[in-house]
Amino acid sequence: MHLTSRHELPADPDTAFAMLTDPAFLERAARSSGATGIRADASATRTAVQASVEAPAPLQAFLGAQLSFTQVVVWGERDPDGGRLGRVSIDVARTPASVAGTVTLVPTASGSALSWDGELTVSVPLLGATIERQAAPVIQETLDGIGREARAWLDR
Repeated sequence: MHLTSRHELPADPDTAFAMLTDPAFLERAARSSGATGIRADASATRTAVQASVEAPAPLQAFLGAQLSFTQVVVWGERDPDGGRLGRVSIDVARTPASVAGTVTLVPTASGSALSWDGELTVSVPLLGATIERQAAPVIQETLDGIGREARAWLDR
């Protein structure tokens, strides 16, 4: 299942990138999406967030009440205009569910834009598409939460 999320940010790409690779920001963004047990690590080229979220109600019988996940972004080099491209992966522990895609940070007239584009895959015969439809809103909320928290972080 295809997932996308785009957010306009009130800061240039270099400032936005510094925020996106700040462990304090990563923890705050995860917490705003309802995650618990958060651990964030970051360097100039890679971020990783480990956390847990409540499983969608229809899936709790199969997966339990909480889903643990790891989100990793490996960032490429800075473009001359300050933009960056990264590879994102989200793996859900003890499940055949994952997300793979890209994250882009590009300059705009009013600051920068952060975009996520990826594919959610659940490798379960016969039930994979159903599980994807139930899991997609949780992942979408996580991506949208990053955008909301990024704007709030930059506004302060």
